[in-house]
Amino acid sequence: MALQLQPRPDSLYKGNKKIILLGEGDFSFALSLARHHNSGDNILATSFDGEAFLHAAYGEAEGDAKGNIAELRSLGVTVLHDFDATTLHSEEVDVIRCFVGLVKKVVIVWNFPHPGWPSKASRPMQTTREQPYRRVRESDQIMINRHRKLLRKFFISASPLAQSTDCTIHVTTVVSRQDADKWDVHGVGLACGYARCWTHRFVEGDYPGYARKVGVPNDPNGKRVGNNFGNNNAVTSVFKLEQEGPLIHRCFFEAIVTAMRKHMKSEGMQRHACFSLRGPAGFDAENRARAGSVDAVATVVAAMRAHTASAGVQEGACAALWNLTNGSADNRIRAGIAGAIKAVVRAMRGHTSSETMQWNACSALWNITSYNAANQTRAGDEGAIEAVVAAMCGHTGNAKLQQSACIALNNMTFRNAENVIRAENAGAAEAVIAALRGHANDEAVQKWAWKALLKLPLEIPSETWALSRL
Repeated sequence: MALQLQPRPDSLYKGNKKIILLGEGDFSFALSLARHHNSGDNILATSFDGEAFLHAAYGEAEGDAKGNIAELRSLGVTVLHDFDATTLHSEEVDVIRCFVGLVKKVVIVWNFPHPGWPSKASRPMQTTREQPYRRVRESDQIMINRHRKLLRKFFISASPLAQSTDCTIHVTTVVSRQDADKWDVHGVGLACGYARCWTHRFVEGDYPGYARKVGVPNDPNGKRVGNNFGNNNAVTSVFKLEQEGPLIHRCFFEAIVTAMRKHMKSEGMQRHACFSLRGPAGFDAENRARAGSVDAVATVVAAMRAHTASAGVQEGACAALWNLTNGSADNRIRAGIAGAIKAVVRAMRGHTSSETMQWNACSALWNITSYNAANQTRAGDEGAIEAVVAAMCGHTGNAKLQQSACIALNNMTFRNAENVIRAENAGAAEAVIAALRGHANDEAVQKWAWKALLKLPLEIPSETWALSRL
């Protein structure tokens, strides 16, 4: 089906927008934009290759890669090399967060993405008389698959940024060749949760000084020079993350979990990721199931083990566990198997002075042990009851913490005789009565404190009965 092209909007790269350019070659496109704006403060230009390679591939004279990069930097453009467009979600490019800052309008531009050529070992070529060996062509299925895979990884990687900002993604491809149409840019984008806003003709003349080039081998020594693509038809497709309805695409969770696994040693990465899983807009039961299906629960627990000394990671992880297990029986099972209860209790013992950490930990235990007998037993064995009581005694003035702690105690002792004994021995009754007295005007605390108290075998003092709102 023929593309319905629209005129290129005049405001495409104007206004208070942060522009992220991916896959630059000789950086002539970036330079054209910077010259147009007479400034590069809002432009981040990146290349997949290193700077030395670019000099060899595109030249070092004025007007070539080396000269263009020097002028870009003089105009204030941020230039990065060895930059993978499929890792926009990772700690490797934390500079993107610094670059975007508080600006909400972001444009990501990738002109003529290419996955590179496969190695000979991976080429499904035959050397029979009927099908002799030949070089791989763009029209071969192996290349079409590589293009689709590259675009899919890119769209997935960009989803966290697109989720948190008013972000549009511009992908330019050649469409005059039959093989380019088979890349199915629009279908890949749709599968990754994006909607195509419009498509317009890409005209080189709209960007003075820009020339489409690719670095290619030119002599036996391996020197590479710029080679013009030619005048093939090209179009720019503009995408935006689909925001209709509450569903968050599975790609969002894949991107977060992938980044957490890849950068497990990075405290900052784990903290940001856990708070992202704490509950973005539209985090409903279906989205919790999607998160669970990509092992988000186990990955959060792994982050807790890797950064026991970080109160920020522990707090974010407990909040994420509370959210992921809220109303999800499957994720509660995953949490129990992954060792979430042990990790939460260790966090409570290691960060006793942090009210917010203790509150989130109590909230996590409340959901993880809800209607799950195996997790109730795990909680008792790991010392969760004692940890919750200690949190109540250490932060008596925090009503939210007292409420969450009482719910956790209620769930851990529900039809579990051993945990009732543990709660009694830990001083749970005294802590709950203190919460009743200290937050007499808080209905939520009163409700859950009484629920927890009535599960304990004790003689309730008459003055405590006087506080009852039942």
